Amino acid sequence: MPFPFLAACVFWDTVDFPFPHGLHPEWIYRRTKDFLEGKGYLGAADTLLLKAYIDEKNFPDGYRNDKVTLLPIPIQGGKYTRADTMLVDIVLWAMENPATYHKPVDLMVISANVKEGSDFLHALESLQDRQILQYRLSHVCSALIN
Repeated sequence: MPFPFLAACVFWDTVDFPFPHGLHPEWIYRRTKDFLEGKGYLGAADTLLLKAYIDEKNFPDGYRNDKVTLLPIPIQGGKYTRADTMLVDIVLWAMENPATYHKPVDLMVISANVKEGSDFLHALESLQDRQILQYRLSHVCSALIN
């Protein structure tokens, strides 16, 4: 059986935008995958990678599972440390998962740092041959809950 194609990656800053209350990361993974499939970004056999940047002190241990990669980030540096950490990880991920016109790789970032005119958004837009998925967080969260 061929290895499934990595079609999309979600980078989620849970400090700025916590997971919806009461939802386990495995459920969030499944609903995020369903949401992206419904929008035509993923096929049923495609692989989704979901990386959640967490404040380890405030993140329940019971939320650890194999569907969502939990990445503790230093809180003392503030939002810029989180943004820098995420951006470095995104660039490294982009280098490891090259995209072309014939083999697109989609990227979704859930973070307060993705604002019009921000350096963070300009860096994301410079990733060639990638589709940057932009949705209002309320739209994504309602899709996860419903």
